[in-house]
Amino acid sequence: MLEGVLMPSARMRCSFGDAVSDADQLGDHLLSCSLPPAQTPGVVQVSIADLSRGGLLSGVLEFNYTDGVTVIGILPSSGFVAGGTTVSVFGEGLLNGPLQCRFGQQHGTAVAVVQGLSISHSLLTCLSPPQPLPGSYELQLILASEGRAVDGARATFL
Repeated sequence: MLEGVLMPSARMRCSFGDAVSDADQLGDHLLSCSLPPAQTPGVVQVSIADLSRGGLLSGVLEFNYTDGVTVIGILPSSGFVAGGTTVSVFGEGLLNGPLQCRFGQQHGTAVAVVQGLSISHSLLTCLSPPQPLPGSYELQLILASEGRAVDGARATFL
C-alpha cells in the first residue's frame, strides 16, 4: 500500500518496472496496488499513473523483488560420506517452486544435486548423496526451473 495525498480519481495504475497493475484508491491518502510477478529478483522503479487525468504522480519509489527462499538452518549438520542421510532444511518460502539440494564442492570435488521434498512452507528434506572425501560442504537450494542457487548452509560429512 502507498500513502500520500491523492485526488479522487476514476482510474489509477501502478507500474513495477515494466509490469503494470491496476490500483485501488482506498481514500484520500491511501492507494493499494496488486504486485505483479517479476521475471527475475532485483530492484525496480515504481510509478503511479492517474489515467483519468493523464499524468504520473511525482516521487521516486523502488521495490525489491526477492526469491522468497531463505534457509535458517539444517539438521543434522553432519552425515556419512557414503550418503543416505535425510537432511531437514528449515527456512521460509520452501514451497516456492520445485527445489533441489546441491551439495557443493570442497577442494575441487564434484557437485552432487538431489531433488528436495517440500514438506511445508518452512521445511524441506533431501537425501544426502555420497561424497568423495570427508569434510565441510555447502548445501545450496536450487530453483529447479531456473538452475540457480537461492540460499544455503554448510554440512560436514565424516
